[in-house]
Amino acid sequence: MRRLDGRAWAVLIAGLVIVVIASLVATRTLIPRVQHGLAKAVDSSEAALSPTTSTPAAGPSVTALATPPATTPTPVSTPVTPAPATPTSTATATPTPTPAPPPEPDPVTALLEHDTVTASNGISIGCQPGDLAQYLTCKAKEPAGYAMTFYLFIPRGYRETTKYPLVVQLEGSGQRANPDGTAEQNAIGAIGNPSAMVFGPGYPQPYSVEVQNRWPSFVVIPQMLDTERFVSVTSQQGSYTMPAAPEPALRLTKEIVDTLQLVYPNIDADRLYLTGYSMGGYGAWEAAERWPNYWAAVAPIAGGGDPSLAARLVNVPIWAFQSANDDVVPISASRDMIAAIRAAGGNPLYTEYLTLGHGSWVAPYTIMGRPSPTPNFFNWLFAQHK
Repeated sequence: MRRLDGRAWAVLIAGLVIVVIASLVATRTLIPRVQHGLAKAVDSSEAALSPTTSTPAAGPSVTALATPPATTPTPVSTPVTPAPATPTSTATATPTPTPAPPPEPDPVTALLEHDTVTASNGISIGCQPGDLAQYLTCKAKEPAGYAMTFYLFIPRGYRETTKYPLVVQLEGSGQRANPDGTAEQNAIGAIGNPSAMVFGPGYPQPYSVEVQNRWPSFVVIPQMLDTERFVSVTSQQGSYTMPAAPEPALRLTKEIVDTLQLVYPNIDADRLYLTGYSMGGYGAWEAAERWPNYWAAVAPIAGGGDPSLAARLVNVPIWAFQSANDDVVPISASRDMIAAIRAAGGNPLYTEYLTLGHGSWVAPYTIMGRPSPTPNFFNWLFAQHK
């Protein structure tokens, strides 16, 4: 082995020093990088082995789903519940309120507007204010001056828009007005009897038909003075020959019905009914023969007419009544009229009772206080139409 001289040793030592210094520099730079890499590797391993946990946001829990392969996430906008919209006022016209329907007019207002009403036919009529559940006391007057009291019943539950029939009842001589009596006394005589009550406010007895409850209707009851009559003969006359002109009371009775139809357009002109008893039974026969096309039905009771004019009544619905033992009006009065109408080709109804005497109207009017032998009269009457 060759022995090194001093110069060679110096070079060798300097080279070793350089190697040592280089090693130290390399080690100082590498260690932090290795520490960082190890720490990163440990973190990754722990993350792979431990479950993922996170602090959930407030709200309902969400089940964790497997993480899909890494992609560029698409921004998702979180839905926001909008605040309630503030109504926007649109300029519109203020709606005009619908006016309330006018109240049902008092059915007598037109009749009492100026105490009396003069209709286009020249007849003046007027009624005193009163209870509409009862008959009203009225007055009718012709242009020439003839006047007569009549009683008017307004249909129960009256409505201006409803059509109503009208009944005319002609009473007997016992219900005429006494010139020396008070208005109240005369009214009681005319409308305080059961035959008038049953058509109007009602007759509160067993088996009496409630007419206004079943067939609301206008009812007219004329009342003449006790010196007047509906026809030109007495009740004892029986059949008679009808004169050319009617008695003033019968004429004005029809004019009252004409005028009421002008005042109350809701009176059904196809359902005008006429009935009467005793003197009023005569009046019913004569009014039917004088104006046969006017009435929807006629029901004379214990009265007579002119058999020679019976052909006028062939097409008029008629139901006549009388009792065989009537001691005021001869039974021949009714029998003659029925026979004459049938001979002319008509088909009137006729009921002849046996033991009711002169007051046979209690049976068809159902005011006997017991079952009537003819309980269907009202059903028949109000079923008739022109």
